Amino acid sequence: MKTALLSGFRGRWREKGGYRELLVTAFPLVLSTGTWSIQTFIDRMFLAWYSPQAIAASMPASLLQFSIMSVFLGTCSYAGTFVAQYYGANLHNRIGKVVWQGLYLAVFGGAVVALFYPLAPLIFKSVGHA
Repeated sequence: MKTALLSGFRGRWREKGGYRELLVTAFPLVLSTGTWSIQTFIDRMFLAWYSPQAIAASMPASLLQFSIMSVFLGTCSYAGTFVAQYYGANLHNRIGKVVWQGLYLAVFGGAVVALFYPLAPLIFKSVGHA
């Protein structure tokens, strides 16, 4: 039983589209997400050392920023889907257009998030935060 599982794993590891290819593709994404989590932890650790009010304000501020940004993140992530489809269909001439549209939307989203910066005191005051 154990040998059959191990040989099945080895087979899936080596074959095209198997575990090895998945790991090679996913590892940079896992590394990126992990470093983002470490950075957030360290930032909040420094805030906690600075003042209790600063650490208390960091979570609502992060949630507000993410809720505004998530619309653009979700929409921009579609670009990766289309790039993969066009690459797989050997339609390489369409990939550049999709990448540029994703980039334009990301820049627009960044500008929208930046526009909320002057409104932050009003937003937090309206929900009862100092």
